Amino acid sequence: MNDLKIDVFQGVGYDCNILLLNGEVLIDSGTGHNFNVFLHWLKEHTDPLDVHTLILTHRHYDHTGGASDVMDETGATAFIHELDAPPLQTGDAVTTGARTFQGGQEPIDVVPISENHQFTIDGHIFDVLYTPGHSIGSISLFNKEKGILISGDTIFANGGVGRWDLATGDHGALKESISRLSKLEIRDLYPGHDVHIIGNGKEHAMMALESIQETPFDLMMRRLRLFSKD
Repeated sequence: MNDLKIDVFQGVGYDCNILLLNGEVLIDSGTGHNFNVFLHWLKEHTDPLDVHTLILTHRHYDHTGGASDVMDETGATAFIHELDAPPLQTGDAVTTGARTFQGGQEPIDVVPISENHQFTIDGHIFDVLYTPGHSIGSISLFNKEKGILISGDTIFANGGVGRWDLATGDHGALKESISRLSKLEIRDLYPGHDVHIIGNGKEHAMMALESIQETPFDLMMRRLRLFSKD
């Protein structure tokens, strides 16, 4: 079994973070608006033709808009939860949020997956966890051996939680998903946006659990206050 190496392409603008696992598996693809910047980064870390798998944590355009470019450049096969697959297969610009970003969701071929699916990367097993709430088909990926959680937009560092006010979002489902993730023995936390956490990811998951106990109104007001400081 080879060591597990995770390289992070920090999101540019509205793009999500893109993860590269052992030079062969990508997690999410960003909007595609900055694809040339990403491709330059990718070529510094691996041969793009070595990338055979693209895992999409959910349907939203800031995670999926660049998927077509990634697949064309690498030949990778894309995977997404079965409940978030249809809008990518049809190029739905509304429920993917592409229209919000003044973009269009190009239809792409994706392989639908569900809870209990596993991805094995150089001997390291990542379990697919169904964690709806941010979208109806959101997933997280967990490597139990090393305590690595890839959380998409379900939880973030420092107690951040995903939005539930977009198409197919659900506050109650998000609360249950965060509760589930908080029970895991997380060492390293790799969320879909902002910074990742090495060594004490469990603490940040517990902070997210505390945050989601607030009422939806209070959580939304806190988000607005944070944005007003930017």
